[in-house]
Amino acid sequence: MKILKIDKQENFVECVPHNFDDLWVLQQFLQAGDIVFGSSTRAFKPKDSKETVRKKVFVELEVEKAEFQKFSGSLKILGIILSGRPEEYVELKAHHSLEIELNEKLKVRKKELSEFELSLLRKAEKATLQPKLLVIVMDDEEALFAELKGFGFEQKGKVFAQRQGKQFKQESESRFFSEILKKIQDSGLGNIIIAGQGFAIENFRKFLQEKAQEIKAGFEALNSIGITGLNELLKRGLALKALQQTELAKEAGMMEDFLKELGRNSGTAVYGLEEVKNAVKARAVKELLVSQKAFLEKRELIEPLMREAEKANAAVHVFVTESQALEQLDGFGGLAALLRYRLNF
Repeated sequence: MKILKIDKQENFVECVPHNFDDLWVLQQFLQAGDIVFGSSTRAFKPKDSKETVRKKVFVELEVEKAEFQKFSGSLKILGIILSGRPEEYVELKAHHSLEIELNEKLKVRKKELSEFELSLLRKAEKATLQPKLLVIVMDDEEALFAELKGFGFEQKGKVFAQRQGKQFKQESESRFFSEILKKIQDSGLGNIIIAGQGFAIENFRKFLQEKAQEIKAGFEALNSIGITGLNELLKRGLALKALQQTELAKEAGMMEDFLKELGRNSGTAVYGLEEVKNAVKARAVKELLVSQKAFLEKRELIEPLMREAEKANAAVHVFVTESQALEQLDGFGGLAALLRYRLNF
């Protein structure tokens, strides 16, 4: 997320979503009655013509509903046209929809701009700047390091193999791999993809198994190396897929912890609107688990709980990825919490 402008007096925000997490945040940010500004196309039938043509228009839309389209990777905003241009192609008070895609500017004027809503955007902007994935693209001569952030890859340098003749090949490869391992360890990142050509990545996989079994990395074969190889990773969606798998593992771990405490009858796992509400009021919540379905269906009830939980330093997790963990959470009403201590009500 990139925040371009915040005007608290006018309740106005201008921002650019850079990844799917940002689109999800914007879905939470937008509410019925908000005003959005954007360009789109509308069907238009000229006079004395039987054919309908589509014309590009700029519209001011009063929001009725916002939907994150997981499959198309866009945010669909449905609402009523308040104004637009060119005027001859715009029908006032007609229903219309805007499709906001990644890296597309969005302007919003809200009925009321709360600190909680601003915190959603600021957290998303901060997360965009944080490295999420370490990528190494390598062959037997060089290894390019890059970090995947919300806006794309940022290169972090190269390591070169010192070729010294066939008799030194094994020793040279060991030094090459050791340098790569040191940069991985120095990065401090746990999400890693190692990609490349030839036998290099397979040999490095064996090297990691012998020297650093604690490092868990995904391995991918590429047709290219260097910057071209990084672009290939993006185009094929391999980097995003790796991040998604990591997110799935995190959500699965949260549900496992919840089910464990629930099974132990420790009193530190609660679910359902009323029990979670009581725990939030008591400032006892350590982690709040919310499913996308529950949030959308009961937003007016759940959003205040999320705000209060965050004020009490609870970690709030919204499950959006289709998975067993999401199904399990929905089975508990889409709302659950792990507590710092047992409540005696």
